[in-house]
Amino acid sequence: MLQSSFQALIPRHSKVRRRLSSSSNLWLALLEYIYCGDDLNIKDEDTAINLLKTAQKYSLSFLRSLCEKYLVRRMTAANIIQITNISEECKAEKLTDYALNYIYDNFEEVFERGGHQPSDLSNTLLLKLFRKKK
Repeated sequence: MLQSSFQALIPRHSKVRRRLSSSSNLWLALLEYIYCGDDLNIKDEDTAINLLKTAQKYSLSFLRSLCEKYLVRRMTAANIIQITNISEECKAEKLTDYALNYIYDNFEEVFERGGHQPSDLSNTLLLKLFRKKK
């Protein structure tokens, strides 16, 4: 409903509409956040990641927190490396710590069966991961 209401405001031939359609999930989720606050319904991981980047860029701490919580609930061996790298990029320290704990606790699943390599993480993240080992 929000999507159709928003798109109705922009003429069909508009360059703005064409630009928004390529990243419409992000923009619609951002508008939903503006109007709905904590009732935001994040549709998928890609939208959460893009919203996290947007929240970092514009210092939207509450949106950042919502995205982090969403990503924590959806961590798997398949997506953990991407989430960890994005969390570092966005300076989301709590998310980074949680992700590194996930990797540490599930090391074999992530690296041996998951097809990931330790080199998929930055040197900084690898150092933090190895410091967890005691």
